[in-house]
Amino acid sequence: MQVYHRQLASCVSQFVQKEPELGEVVIRGILKYWPVTNCQKEVLFIGELEELVETVDPQLYKELALPLCTKITKCLNSWNSQVAELAHTSGTMTILGRQVSQAMEEVFPVLLKGWRRIYKDIGAKVFDN
Repeated sequence: MQVYHRQLASCVSQFVQKEPELGEVVIRGILKYWPVTNCQKEVLFIGELEELVETVDPQLYKELALPLCTKITKCLNSWNSQVAELAHTSGTMTILGRQVSQAMEEVFPVLLKGWRRIYKDIGAKVFDN
């Protein structure tokens, strides 16, 4: 998978750059087929999302904000530290943070729920020590 993934992701990104209206279709497809049990693939998908979110038409953010934030929030709460760290530090969070204001009413409760879970888990570990 890792052997050809970079070339395939680059090809898809260039395709979306040429045909921006297909960005929504590609991102929804990635979210639909998101790996559940394979953390290495999840890391690859986060990287691909990061690349695609940079190139997608800003008008589509309102439609994509909720599914993207839901998936990134799930990644933030992943038991795999590499997935959680990448979701936290990826450019996807930065770009979404700028664009999410268009759909704040739908997205904010999802983000708040994810952050509460993180705070609860980390806070419990910090205060137990």
